[in-house]
Amino acid sequence: MSHANDFRDLLDRFSKDRETFQRQFPSRLEAKRITGMEKFFSEWHRVLLSMNFDQMNRSGKVDYILFRQKIERDHQQFKAEAEHLKAASRFLLFAEKITALEYERRSQKKYDPQRLAPR
Repeated sequence: MSHANDFRDLLDRFSKDRETFQRQFPSRLEAKRITGMEKFFSEWHRVLLSMNFDQMNRSGKVDYILFRQKIERDHQQFKAEAEHLKAASRFLLFAEKITALEYERRSQKKYDPQRLAPR
């Protein structure tokens, strides 16, 4: 991979995969979301490591470096956000119940909101 179009396609795939993954979780506080995003960034880092940098032309190398920096920056921002949300979650005792309600709603099954409401 050494052409600008290849990296544009890769960046587009990265962005779409990230958006798709994040839409699966109604709450940013979910441990599954945080763990999954860590795995997501690790997998994309492995994709970059699998590329042969030395065989790329100059523009390919520039695109590679910029893409790697984007992934690293996004990963660092995610880690900071996850730490902030983890600290804030102590004050959101009802977050798990709201998340459960959202999963019930998304499943399109009949559910009783009164049963799920805190008492």
